[in-house]
Amino acid sequence: MSENLENRDAKDGLNPSLKAREETTHGTSESTPAPTKSVSVQREEGRFWPIVWAAATIAGVLIVLWILFF
Repeated sequence: MSENLENRDAKDGLNPSLKAREETTHGTSESTPAPTKSVSVQREEGRFWPIVWAAATIAGVLIVLWILFF
């Protein structure tokens, strides 16, 4: 398993939607955009996760109730 992680290119990362970016200036004479302006994630991407978490929570509660009362 760790061999696959080592063979993977370091620039790929865990989320292919996010693109790595390096700052080339380190002085205070040039300003860079805010981090929220430079992200590469699309506007509608990931909007389904609250629904997934709500469904997982409801399923977990139902399983606990089933175990406790039946």
